[in-house]
Amino acid sequence: VRTLSCPLKGELWRGGSLPDANRAFFVPGLKFRVPMFLAASLDVAVANRFVFYAMEEGLPAVRWRILLDERGEKDMNWRCRHVSLVSNSHLGDSEAEYLFAPYSVFTVKQVAWSANPLDGRYPHEITLE
Repeated sequence: VRTLSCPLKGELWRGGSLPDANRAFFVPGLKFRVPMFLAASLDVAVANRFVFYAMEEGLPAVRWRILLDERGEKDMNWRCRHVSLVSNSHLGDSEAEYLFAPYSVFTVKQVAWSANPLDGRYPHEITLE
C-alpha cells in the first residue's frame, strides 16, 4: 500500500452497473459520500471489463471517470489524502488499484446518459471529482 501517490493526469476509472432508479441521483454539482471502500483503476480497460460484466448480467452499465487534482503528480500538497495505491504481484501478474477510504466525498462533474446502457459498448458515463 502506497499512500499519497497520484495517478498520471489525475485520472482513474471504474466500471459496473447503475440501476435506472438511481439515475436521478447523479446530477452535476452534487456532492456525496461513499459509505464504503471504493476501488478504481488506472487502466480504462479494467473498468471496461466490469462494464461488460454488467452487460452480461443484463444490467445497465456505467463507466466512472474519477478526476484528482493533476498538480498532485508533482506536488504532495495537492495529492488526495483519502486514497491509497494498492498493488499485488503474484507469479508475474500485476494488478494495481486505487482504494478510496469509506465516506470519501465526491462531486458529480459530468453525466452522459446512454440510450442503450444494456450494450456494454455504450455505458452511461459519469465523471466525478
